[in-house]
Amino acid sequence: MHVSKLIKHLARPVRSAGLVRDVVQLRRQVWKRKQRVSRLLAEGSNALARMPAPENPVGLVPLMHCGFYNDASAYVGLAVELLRRNWQPIWVHGDIRVPFAAGSPFAEFNGGLRYHSRHEYSRTDGSPGKLQNDWVVDFPNERAVCEGNDYFLLIAGKLRRTFKCFDLDWDDPDVQARAAETLHSADAAHSYCDALFEKAKQTGLPVRFIGAEHLYIPSGIPMLYSKYLKEANAEQAKLFEFIDFGGAYAHFFSDGEYHTRSQFSVQNVTRHDTFSRHEVLLPDFESWLADHQKNDDNVAFGKRLLKQKWTGSDEVDPQANDALERIAAVRKKGGKAAWLFGHAVVELGNPSDFGAVHPTLKDWIASSVEAIRGTETLLVIKPHPAEARYKPNRRPNQLFRDLFDFPLPDNIVFLDPLWAPLNKILPLVDIGIAWRGSAGAQLMMEGVPVVVCGMHTAYHHILHPPQPRDLDDYKAILLDPERVQVDAAQQRRSALYFSYMRDRAMHAADFLLPPQQITVDGFSYLRDTLVWDYKKLDAIISAEVESISKMCDTICA
Repeated sequence: MHVSKLIKHLARPVRSAGLVRDVVQLRRQVWKRKQRVSRLLAEGSNALARMPAPENPVGLVPLMHCGFYNDASAYVGLAVELLRRNWQPIWVHGDIRVPFAAGSPFAEFNGGLRYHSRHEYSRTDGSPGKLQNDWVVDFPNERAVCEGNDYFLLIAGKLRRTFKCFDLDWDDPDVQARAAETLHSADAAHSYCDALFEKAKQTGLPVRFIGAEHLYIPSGIPMLYSKYLKEANAEQAKLFEFIDFGGAYAHFFSDGEYHTRSQFSVQNVTRHDTFSRHEVLLPDFESWLADHQKNDDNVAFGKRLLKQKWTGSDEVDPQANDALERIAAVRKKGGKAAWLFGHAVVELGNPSDFGAVHPTLKDWIASSVEAIRGTETLLVIKPHPAEARYKPNRRPNQLFRDLFDFPLPDNIVFLDPLWAPLNKILPLVDIGIAWRGSAGAQLMMEGVPVVVCGMHTAYHHILHPPQPRDLDDYKAILLDPERVQVDAAQQRRSALYFSYMRDRAMHAADFLLPPQQITVDGFSYLRDTLVWDYKKLDAIISAEVESISKMCDTICA
């Protein structure tokens, strides 16, 4: 609450009492959260202190939670199992004490990156306010290069989430100030990676770096650092790899509602040339298929997902009637309807957002509009339901529709994100267009022609969705959907993909007491208790826990 605003309201006695009460209540909540966080970290340190430090570790696992304390609690469970396996965990921010053998050369890396906030980090041994590396920075022209490595998209991704938009105004003083702060955080993280990689080369020990929100600053730095080492074929590059460990896609199976924070997924994105733990690898999927593909219940499960209430209802909103009637009328006259499925803009523009023939998502949007301009094909824009169902602190300042910021032809139809569930509009879809969303796999499951233009979908490696060869091919596909077909085998495989995600891509790491379910404007999310479940914490210290052990198998491989 700004002081000026508080004074203004205090000048109005009718409203001031309620305002003061709200301010006091907010401060009390903040204080209580700080107390819970402090207790969580202290007791996490105590739990790890019960494990012996490895005298001669076989590898190093830096853990960077970035202020996400639900992840931090899961990291404690991982650290226990890693210590049991003689791997040395390193708590990058140092707010949890990790056991090290006396004289360990790796102890200096514990707390090597000081955490000030989710946006601001610095090297513990660095000079305040000074960049430690040489940078070539031109934010308006999308450049932020350090030692030949371009980290612009990581910085922009952090700023997009901060300002809750895709298009950043680089002339805005607030954007400039936060960009400078984020650049310093990137610089600190890069220096940390340099020092750690040098130590890995000296000792020959592999590094498996784990960080929360790895497509943004700061965790994105070790992620891209590892990929740049690999691309450059750097000496001993295999000693530095990044593990994407974080929340599983559990909400996908519950109407988009968040009912659990205890399910996690894990993947070595450096080794597999992926960008996300959600990208399913072909060998893993084929192994699962060997035992499950003949089970019709698994296919039925995928089909049932189409009937989820992602829009908050399983019925079409009456406000959609005019638009849907227009689409039906065009199709009745022989025209086509190409449906473009959107995304929440604050989650766009990261290093994995490039396409088969379109350099960026905005190029894809412009290309899609130009492809249908002056034709009998309608382009129907269906934004993602998440754009309208959000936590209060995620309310977007820019919508997907706002990305169409150029002259538009008449044959475009915009829908509201919550107007129509996917299963209700299938009869009106001649072809679906997706960048990297799950709608592409769902349409394939139903045998609807679809073209997926982004390269890093979760299902890219296993479903091989139709993709354009070039811009001319893309336009031809939109105007003639018969050019892409989905056969029965692909439909069944697509349905089984969703069952695989349910069965194999989620591992429990529930060391906290159950979170509180909060509902705002019809959208449910979870508020963590940040209180340990001591029985579960004691259990993993006493013996291996299967789900944690499986995740460590991936981390230590």
